[in-house]
Amino acid sequence: MTLGEMDAFFFAAIYGGADAATVVVMAAKLVAKVLIYCLPIHMVALWLVGDDIDKQTALALLLALICGLTASHLIGLGFYRPRPFLAGLGEALMSHRPSASFPSNHALVFSAYASTLILLRQYRLGIAIFVVGLTVCAARIYLGIHYPGDILGGLLLGTISAMASLWIWARWGHQLYRIALAIWECFPHPIKRLSTTAKSGWIRRTTRSEKR
Repeated sequence: MTLGEMDAFFFAAIYGGADAATVVVMAAKLVAKVLIYCLPIHMVALWLVGDDIDKQTALALLLALICGLTASHLIGLGFYRPRPFLAGLGEALMSHRPSASFPSNHALVFSAYASTLILLRQYRLGIAIFVVGLTVCAARIYLGIHYPGDILGGLLLGTISAMASLWIWARWGHQLYRIALAIWECFPHPIKRLSTTAKSGWIRRTTRSEKR
């Protein structure tokens, strides 16, 4: 059995198929589409209400995503693998454009994000995000959008992207942080004021919690 045949075999074992229960399909769609937006929200929160370390963490996370998605795009240009629903392995249970199947960008994003946090010794959050990412990836296989091999490729590429991001940050992070702060200073005053207000509210809530 070739790798492609093994991938198709495991895909068939997970794929929901035309007889999948409507409630399960709806839940899978919600997981597959929505949960990934928690990551940019977390990244923005780190920048808006965090200290210097949090802001640098946000930039390292962003850099990991840029590295990973750039590599994924280049792989997709050089090696186009049609998605399962384009290869005649069943209908997609959610709408999706016919872009390259390998690697899975969702798997890549969650892996890059979680791996960066773990490498920065934020173990609990990193592991939690990785588990959520595996759930999202399983949902996308179930819906007929990806092969398991696409997921494995995305997870591996995400880990490599995280290591590349921290390698870059260790060498040029100080300069990148200064550039980011300079760009932030160019933003309209109301946006920066919102950041200050949010940070002040966060500090007050934290102080109250500590007193209790």
